Amino acid sequence: MTARIAAPTGTHAEMMARTIALMPVLRARATECERLRKVPRETVNDLVEAGIVNLMLPKRWGGSELDYVALYDVISTVASVCASTSWVLTNLISCNFMPCYWPEEAQKDLWTKSANTLLAGSLIFNAAKATPAKGGYRLSGRWPLVSGCDHAEWLVLAALVDGAEGPERFRMFVVPKADYVIHDTWFASGLKGTGSNDVEMNDKFVPEHRSLLVEQTKGGDSPGARVNTGWLYRMPMFALFSSWVGASVLGVAQGALRDFSEETRKRTARISGGKMAEFSTVQARAGEAASAINAAKALVYGNVREAQEIAKTGGVPSLEQKLKYRADGAFAGELCLRAVDSLHRVGGAGGLYENNVFARHFRDAHAGTSHITQNLDVNGTPYARFLLGLPVEVPML
Repeated sequence: MTARIAAPTGTHAEMMARTIALMPVLRARATECERLRKVPRETVNDLVEAGIVNLMLPKRWGGSELDYVALYDVISTVASVCASTSWVLTNLISCNFMPCYWPEEAQKDLWTKSANTLLAGSLIFNAAKATPAKGGYRLSGRWPLVSGCDHAEWLVLAALVDGAEGPERFRMFVVPKADYVIHDTWFASGLKGTGSNDVEMNDKFVPEHRSLLVEQTKGGDSPGARVNTGWLYRMPMFALFSSWVGASVLGVAQGALRDFSEETRKRTARISGGKMAEFSTVQARAGEAASAINAAKALVYGNVREAQEIAKTGGVPSLEQKLKYRADGAFAGELCLRAVDSLHRVGGAGGLYENNVFARHFRDAHAGTSHITQNLDVNGTPYARFLLGLPVEVPML
């Protein structure tokens, strides 16, 4: 019998120490990551060997079963030196976490042989159609923006069920690499190294146990929660996705402020020769950016801590709270983008060169906030409708 492959585990503090230890090499590989248009395999191996990819996997499957705060700390730290790596890492961790809501049989398919199974995914429901079949579904579609798919052994994919109505329309599936084809489409202006290619399936059968209704991810009971009994697996999944993605945007802004501050301390004005750090306009921009970043972090962390406390008592956040989490997550992303833009404007022409680290922060901040979860119009409007006493229809919540 082949021995099961284990993964290193750790506490929040230990995971952060391992993450910080990787920072120099991740920073050094950032340019290569963009050139390759995907995260280097060596980086993925480093993250797996450190146990970071399994940060939220249940202990019974060999993970660390750490919370959302640990996730945000790790992701934002990585993003401060390489947003493409943090973006892919977010997808790897989240798609390793989501199947914990699936039936036990699906979890066995994924983790019986190894705790280090790599999953990526795309939750664009209207990209595909699932047709009910005996014992499961036949899945066809083409999903864009599947970050990190080149490194994945399985994917988490979403589709609309043909002929179904209401909550029964929205399903998610886990599918093995043999069942899909990757199309090399990722030629992007920002987050260049995420390998966010298209993935296609054509009439492939997915057994029932590898499928899950979105309705079963709203918090509380689910097939997976009956075997993964920790409170972490009773959290509402989609309500907090804006913060999952936003952790990278936050980290980009934190990295931009750090790099701007370090560089500005040394800079002198080209014409006057004065120290840039002594210009009041520079100080105003830096102070505004720092406050925006602090406010964004407070919003994101405050909401997730609230949601976690509710889950620990066996509860589920209300619809109003879920709507607030999504709106606040998008607004936090907007604050981070404002911070990066503000610093970029005062940073001078040097920030226009592609090899300038600040140019990468600028590109990545704009790319990251183009994600649907960071769109304040999309995520703020349902919250406003609720506050104004109007009907709200968000199937994922």
